[in-house]
Amino acid sequence: EAVASDSFLSSGVTSQSDSTRETEETAVRADVRWRPSRSLTLETGVTWAANMLEGRSSAYIDGVEQDIDGDDAQVEETRSALLASATWIPTSRVSTTIGTRFEQFSLDTSNQGGASLSLTDIAPRADINWSLSDGWTLRLSSERNVGQLNLDQFLASTDLNNSLNTAGAATLEPQRDWTHAVTLEHRSGERDLLRLEAA
Repeated sequence: EAVASDSFLSSGVTSQSDSTRETEETAVRADVRWRPSRSLTLETGVTWAANMLEGRSSAYIDGVEQDIDGDDAQVEETRSALLASATWIPTSRVSTTIGTRFEQFSLDTSNQGGASLSLTDIAPRADINWSLSDGWTLRLSSERNVGQLNLDQFLASTDLNNSLNTAGAATLEPQRDWTHAVTLEHRSGERDLLRLEAA
């Protein structure tokens, strides 16, 4: 549990804010790997995670109590996912990994009378590694990313210096984007590494 307090004195009148927040996180993961041949490795897995946030705050500006949506917030986020990937190494110089992640996301919040959200995402990825001569390695990668939520955005906040209240969010969606990269690496010895990357 985290506790915060702030006060501001202006023209003999005190403005004050107090807040408490409590978080809880639970995560479970299981993986299975199978190698049907020397050049092929298959992997699958499941993950489950739950995040909880409870936050309470109170604020007085110029002696007046503020009523802000999100000053008594409860948020629950649940994610479950199925993962699968295959790694193929046809030669000693080339390796390829292709995988995907199927994710179910749900969110429940008490803000604005209660809001719920449920989403399903598919996040594929692919990597190709090619070992060139004299310690050089070329890597090509492409991946779809699904971001994590900042649950603190559901909590109300008060800026006493500017007498500004900010309500907690009613609902949020994870950020989604693609990452494509070309990387060239050169390793010299055990510690020296030169990396050039374009993304």
